[in-house]
Amino acid sequence: MTIKKLWVKSEEPIAETEEFTANQQRLLEQLALASNAVIETDENGNKHIMGDATESAIMKLLDDKGKKKEDIVSEWPRVKEIPFSSSRKRMTTIHEDPKGGYLVLSKGAFDWMPVRESANEKEEAKKVHDAFAKDALRVIALASKHIEQLPADEDLEQVEKDLELLGLIGIIDPPRPESKAAIAAAKKAGIRTIMITGDHVATASAIAREIGILCDGEKVMTGQQLSEMSDEELCSSIREYSVYARVTPEDKIRIVEAWQENDEVVIMTGDGVNDAPALKAADVGVAMGKNGTEVAKSAADMVLADDNFATIVDAVHEGRNVFSNIRKTVYFLIVCNISEIIIMLGAQLIGWQFPVTAVMLLLINVLGDGIPGICLAKEVSDPRIMERKPIGRQESFFNSNLIYVIVRQTIICSVIVWIGYYLGTNQLVSEGFTPSHAIGQSMSFLILGWSSILHVFTVRSRKSILKVPLSSNMPMVYSAAAMIIVFALIVLIPGFGNIFGITAIGMNHWLIVIGLSVIPLIVAEVGKFVDNLGIRQRYKNRLIHHREFDM
Repeated sequence: MTIKKLWVKSEEPIAETEEFTANQQRLLEQLALASNAVIETDENGNKHIMGDATESAIMKLLDDKGKKKEDIVSEWPRVKEIPFSSSRKRMTTIHEDPKGGYLVLSKGAFDWMPVRESANEKEEAKKVHDAFAKDALRVIALASKHIEQLPADEDLEQVEKDLELLGLIGIIDPPRPESKAAIAAAKKAGIRTIMITGDHVATASAIAREIGILCDGEKVMTGQQLSEMSDEELCSSIREYSVYARVTPEDKIRIVEAWQENDEVVIMTGDGVNDAPALKAADVGVAMGKNGTEVAKSAADMVLADDNFATIVDAVHEGRNVFSNIRKTVYFLIVCNISEIIIMLGAQLIGWQFPVTAVMLLLINVLGDGIPGICLAKEVSDPRIMERKPIGRQESFFNSNLIYVIVRQTIICSVIVWIGYYLGTNQLVSEGFTPSHAIGQSMSFLILGWSSILHVFTVRSRKSILKVPLSSNMPMVYSAAAMIIVFALIVLIPGFGNIFGITAIGMNHWLIVIGLSVIPLIVAEVGKFVDNLGIRQRYKNRLIHHREFDM
């Protein structure tokens, strides 16, 4: 934060870079007196400002003007302090006056300052305040009065009455450069960003418009307006508002609960003690790791190490990719394993012997399914992943499109194994290789194993495998190729296959195995083309969201 403008009552506002008059310099020094931030110098002579960001901006300008807080404090020692409160939106300090009595300084929100100015003076101050706020400046007011005696501690807040307004400062709290892009990315992903702030409504609106939170047709609500609404009214109109200004901690909880009543998943961010209840009430509370209080961190579910909103959006991206990869892996394993069950049960119902043995199934599950399947966890995210609508609370892990694909692929994988087993057992396919149960099992083993391995490539995306570069997941390519070769060697190496109950097969057997093994891949690709063609047409008609394109 940086002070950009300063205004002393009965004078013109000036920029921080201009030469200050005596009154303007006095206002700055009194603001420093009413602050707890300090400037420390390390052993190398480098200056570091310690304290609240708003007060640090005051100390920075004071230092730029060549004054030291220590010199001012020695002349006006502090004797009492009323800490900042979100309910009062100000802090007050009391200092010994060198001429006798005590100086009361109150620093905080202009519209919450109990001043005794005339109507004309208040109107003048309000014009300056609104001008600062419309420039997206956070406005801090300073008021004072002189008292002869200190009140008792229990009556200390009585000094915050009939104050005289001294002036205003406008502090720029610039959004991080990446915040606008992050908010736009969140909006594209179906995530709506809401601003809840203690700032003046004009300041909040200006900043919200600058970074894309407040758009045409959306409204701003003040804490005062919110207090006049019932919970039912708030719930019914909550979607109309994107900015809440001059709110209290209680208001934050009401806003969170109103969104939840509208069946929305709410993430709440905050850093202060007063944010803790709202962080706890939200579905996910996110506290600031650098500037957050320990109370806020304890109440939150997550802590941002860099206090950066863009990190939340990055986390959403990563979370969506993890969920997508889990769904792909489950889809892959369900098709492979259920097809194995159907193959074994179907053969028994037909009256055949088992097409594959338990040892063969173990080999296929560990080598054919397990090793390439692990690599799905490293699959890179789809470029459209942050364009999808968020998954609803009640939405099934398996959407209707995915269930249909799983059923289709499971049936195809089962049928091709039965065909291979039947041909190897009952048909003379290659000269010199008499049809037998052993040849049928060998063919079934290769068809089931290879089709499972090839299946991992079609699982990667609902787009064609020709549009998904292999280079984006080379470990999966290497592992799949290695397992295809291993399965072939088990059959080819004399004597080695006997360990697993596998026998040699002829050239025509190999051609049939290869042909049958690629059928599920072809069916899946044709299915993708047909499915996506229909989905695109429906999407053009705005009947569905294009998340159905993706896994």
